[in-house]
Amino acid sequence: MNGVLTLPTDNSAEIQVGAMPHFSLIPAAPWTLTDTPVAEMPVASILVSPNGDGKATDLDRLVTLYRARGVLVPLIVAPNGRLLAGRRRLEAARRAGLTTVPVRICEITSERAAIEISLVENVECSDLDPLTRAKSYRALIEQGATVEEIAELVGQGTGHVYQHLQLLDLHPEVQQALHTRTLSFADARALAPLEIEDQ
Repeated sequence: MNGVLTLPTDNSAEIQVGAMPHFSLIPAAPWTLTDTPVAEMPVASILVSPNGDGKATDLDRLVTLYRARGVLVPLIVAPNGRLLAGRRRLEAARRAGLTTVPVRICEITSERAAIEISLVENVECSDLDPLTRAKSYRALIEQGATVEEIAELVGQGTGHVYQHLQLLDLHPEVQQALHTRTLSFADARALAPLEIEDQ
């Protein structure tokens, strides 16, 4: 291929992608990803933010599946290779020894858009534990989103958002237990009203 790609829209247009000839860009609206062609991308080329959710855990089932059948749900990446959604899938692919993974390329226009894409895609794939979801909510608020906008984004009520934000005030050890799923969301919420030393 020569690096010129065609967008799969009614108004097809060619886009020069330069050094990444196998990627199809999609418009900034992030909720049409299912209509975007899937491309293969080298695992080593995918950039993971150092401010991400930490090392993925409990991946044995995914690793076994990927060794047998490969990655079934494409990751979401920005044109520069930055991972937007699919951190657990990427880590499982690495552990399975895969050299490439299916991706959809999403051209983002702001950091808020990147967070929204990651949040919505991971919520749909059930990739997020409650604490990671809470951190995403806070990150969106720091980017100017309101609680009402976040609730609408994830299809929940505002109470759901506030309950998750309360988790960020828990003792670090309680947060870790919640993140690794050794503590349930309900139990973590029950601890939230307590003083830090009592948690």
